[in-house]
Amino acid sequence: MSKVLGGTAANKAAAESNKPGGFTAGAIGRGPDLSQHLEELSARIEECSKGQRREFLKMKKRLDSMLSQNWSEGAQLRSEMMELTTALKAVETKSDSTTVLVKNHGQLGGAFC
Repeated sequence: MSKVLGGTAANKAAAESNKPGGFTAGAIGRGPDLSQHLEELSARIEECSKGQRREFLKMKKRLDSMLSQNWSEGAQLRSEMMELTTALKAVETKSDSTTVLVKNHGQLGGAFC
């Protein structure tokens, strides 16, 4: 008997097929119960498909959650960057106007001396 890794439906079905008395490819060609084996195969495929769909939906929900969180954090970061940019521009403008006043004051003071 094979050890089931990962616990997925596909792995479980594969492990079941390796059990003694389980479904094997050689059993298809033997005996009159071919339709029974095909039904069993169809049922196992359906079971695996359902398991894969469930796992895919779980991954999709997790990815959607992560993307949503990323978008909200990105929006917050963009907002903070805009605030910092505005604050820096205000400081630069204040600094430039102070520098101009100091330069003009020095020029005017020299003219009167």
